[in-house]
Order: sequence, then structure tokens, then C-alpha cells
Amino acid sequence: MRSIFVFFALVVFTVSGAALSKEDDALSEVLRGIEALGDEANYTVEFLIESNGYPVETHKVTTTDGYILTLHRIPYGLTGKSSGKVAFLQHGILSSSADWCVLGAGKALAFELADQGYDVWMGNARGNSWSREHESLTIDDSNFWKFSWHEIGTIDLPAMIDYVLEQTGVSG
Repeated sequence: MRSIFVFFALVVFTVSGAALSKEDDALSEVLRGIEALGDEANYTVEFLIESNGYPVETHKVTTTDGYILTLHRIPYGLTGKSSGKVAFLQHGILSSSADWCVLGAGKALAFELADQGYDVWMGNARGNSWSREHESLTIDDSNFWKFSWHEIGTIDLPAMIDYVLEQTGVSG
């Protein structure tokens, strides 16, 4: 898991377009800190959120076709205050909810929104690192992987959004 996270972090920083500059020394320090943690470190989204001092919840949603999706939630920011507003963040292709947290406090969108009082929910599409469960299929079953962006848009997103609305009591 550690190597996956480090690879993910390197890809994110490479794709974002620039080598780290002097103003990004804090980010370099975070990356060095991650490397220094060693093999005991648990590089889950929960770890990324908690290590930045934020509360985190993990929720599971089952889709109509049996996929079990993971949602990560930051119910409020460092101040503990909530505006009652909800923000739902969904990653793009080849990504996960970690994308919204990996830059750390003061830079990552999930933390910025939480600090502004939003109840932040981050979805994970079927098949990514955090949503590889199904009611009757395993990831070794080729049928598990027989889906496209169509199912993610027409099944996964509505299931996650409906769940968030139900849990928060916010009307859509």
C-alpha cells in the first residue's frame, strides 16, 4: 500500500506540471515525512485526513447492481464549526478520494471546504482502490470489471448522492 501511495503522490505532482519550488518546501517536507514513516504507516484516506488533524468517517453504499462503494467524510474543519452546507467531491479517471486530501491542510480542497464549514463527502467510483467490493463478485472475477463510465455516472453517482442526502438530511 505504501508504494501505491508514493507512486500516486509522484504521479499527482508530476502531472500537475512543475517540480517543487522553494514556496513548496512544506510539500517537500510532507513527502519526506511520509517516506520516513516506514512500512508501518497506513496510507489510507483516513490516515491522510487524520494526520492533518481532521475528523473522518468512512461510509459504504451498495449500488443497485451490487457494487459496494466507499465514501469518505470530513464532517467539519479544524474549528469544529459547521455551516450546515454539504459538499460532494467526485474524483476523475484513475483517481480516488485521496486526490482531495493529498496536498494536506491549507492546500487540499477537502480541507479548505471543511475549514469553511462544509460537511465534505468524497466519493469513490467502482473499481478504484477504495471501492473494490461487490455483493457476489470478487476482483479476481472478470465480471467484476465489466463496467464503464456509463455505470459510474448512472448508477454509482446517484447512489452516493442519495446516500449523502439521506445521511445529512439535506434536500436535493
